[in-house]
Amino acid sequence: MTELFSDISEKARKDAELAWAIAKHIKDAQMAGEMLNAYTNYACSQSPEENLREFLNFFFNLKLEELKKDEDSTNIG
Repeated sequence: MTELFSDISEKARKDAELAWAIAKHIKDAQMAGEMLNAYTNYACSQSPEENLREFLNFFFNLKLEELKKDEDSTNIG
């Protein structure tokens, strides 16, 4: 499989995992989204990595899809 964001540092990836772990425990979906947006804006303002915003948007959207898929599979019938 081809890595889409091979230029993103391991630290940025781990930080994104941590931000996601925090956000998924926020009960209010709008607040969780706002937290992820604020994290993305902050991380991008502090990092020289050019594709960081695209990576974070992709990563968080992927995690949301996985979460939705898991919820759909547990709500069968």
